[in-house]
Amino acid sequence: MVIAADCECVDKLSDKKDNLYNLVQYTKNNGNIVVSANESIKIEIGKSNGSAYEDEFFKTVSHFCSCHKTFEAERNVKISKLFKNENINSNMEFDLVIYEKVLFRKKPVIVFEIYG
Repeated sequence: MVIAADCECVDKLSDKKDNLYNLVQYTKNNGNIVVSANESIKIEIGKSNGSAYEDEFFKTVSHFCSCHKTFEAERNVKISKLFKNENINSNMEFDLVIYEKVLFRKKPVIVFEIYG
C-alpha cells in the first residue's frame, strides 16, 4: 500500500489515536506495528463528503480515467471494502480510490483521503 500524504500535517492535526494516523503509521512501517483501537473522539473521515474540493478533484481524476481506460475512480469507498481480510467493522470511508482494471477485477492502486 502507498499513501500520499503530508506526514507533518497528519502528525500536527492528529491526536495520535485516530484511524487515519494509525493507517499512515502502519503503512510507513510496512505493517510492522500493532494498531490500537481508535480512541479518538474526533470523527473526521466522511465529514467533508461532497465538498467543492472533493467534487472538483473527482472530476479531474474521472477525466484522467476516461482517457486511460485501464483505470477507474470510485468515491466514498468503505475502508472495509479495501481490507476484506481484516476485521474492520466501520462505516468510515476513503474519499477516492483509483482502481486498475485487471482482467475481470479491479485492483486498488491509489487511495485518497482529503481533509480527513
